[in-house]
Amino acid sequence: MTRLLTIVVLAAFVVGCSDKVTTAPQSLHPSAASRDFGTPPPPPLTGDGFGDLSTIGGEAAAIATGGPSAAPLVCSESTPLTYHFSFVTSQPGDNMVAELQFEDPLSGHVSIHQAPNHGVDAQGIISGPGFSFRITNVNSGTLDEFSFDLFVDGVLTTPAGSCSTAAHLTGSLVNTDTE
Repeated sequence: MTRLLTIVVLAAFVVGCSDKVTTAPQSLHPSAASRDFGTPPPPPLTGDGFGDLSTIGGEAAAIATGGPSAAPLVCSESTPLTYHFSFVTSQPGDNMVAELQFEDPLSGHVSIHQAPNHGVDAQGIISGPGFSFRITNVNSGTLDEFSFDLFVDGVLTTPAGSCSTAAHLTGSLVNTDTE
């Protein structure tokens, strides 16, 4: 009798294990949301822009080669800006990035970024005849698909030396692509 019972249990086990499962359990199937890649972001807006860079004063520093008796360094620069830009956003008011590439007689590149519920940040260098300005911090600012307006801290370098200063950087983003 034990042999018969053993054979019946073994047969039931083999039958239970021999069923071919052709699909994974429902809990392992991906949901529709995991297969949805969403709407792709719109293509970048590109064009030519114009604006201004104006330093707002700063620490007057003695020229390093002249020592303490040297005249203080005037820490100011004001120049019009012309640049080619690329502006990308995933949705209006959402994650936004503007890339500025400055045009002759200027050179350099500035990247401006604003994330939802965060302030604007920026980094880059603007160089022109007789000066360069490197952004070190953004104090406040705005960015949208039409313009940017930043109050920044940075380092201004001229042939006379370098100094830390605040600056106002503003400009337009005008789409010049016509298709």
